[in-house]
Amino acid sequence: MFNLSNISLEKMNRVHPNVVNFIKELIKESPYDFKVTCGVRTAKEQNEIFQQGRTVLYDNKGNKLSKVSWCDGYKLKSKHQVKIDGYGYAVDIAVLEKEKYTDKKTGEVREKTVARWDYKYYKAIYDIAKT
Repeated sequence: MFNLSNISLEKMNRVHPNVVNFIKELIKESPYDFKVTCGVRTAKEQNEIFQQGRTVLYDNKGNKLSKVSWCDGYKLKSKHQVKIDGYGYAVDIAVLEKEKYTDKKTGEVREKTVARWDYKYYKAIYDIAKT
């Protein structure tokens, strides 16, 4: 059983309490650990995400960006944006997984936590969420 970190909980400030409670319960039932990467967004932040894959085609490493949102933050608002009741109604998550690596300086095998974006992880969490 997994729990949300304090950072994940902070990222859900101004997210509707029902959504927060749902995410808190979901992580307890999830087959994978995850963190909340985003809760409420401003119109400007939403528009920056909307531009990915449209006017911003590559990231800083030269990787081609895909479109990630159909909401521009102004004409079409995202559920991440605060509604008339003062709350946002969406969060983004990143699946966390332990990965082993060898420290180049010491030769020790260590473990680090990495974010995974593979569909299979999200499908498994979705299947739990819809039950």
